[in-house]
Amino acid sequence: MKIAVLGTGMVGRTIAGALAGLGHDVVIGTRDPQATLARTEPDMMGTAPFAEWHAANAGVDVAAFADAASGAELIVNATNGAGSLAALAAAGTPNLAGKIIMD
Repeated sequence: MKIAVLGTGMVGRTIAGALAGLGHDVVIGTRDPQATLARTEPDMMGTAPFAEWHAANAGVDVAAFADAASGAELIVNATNGAGSLAALAAAGTPNLAGKIIMD
């Protein structure tokens, strides 16, 4: 199954990694993929930079929210509550239409 996980925090990483491990085609969505991959410091929660996780999970693609959602059959919203509406808006109504969204 083609799955987009929106959010690169601990929850998004855990879900994306587990789904990829089960053989699904997973892409993780973020506002700015280049900026996300360029971060070198842990986040506010002390989570290692995304690039470190991505290096260990190379089978998971990284894309902008809209690109991640466009090809997905299932979308998992793993963004924080304050950012959820903005992330879903960035994913785009046409890219979400008719799809299952798990929040």
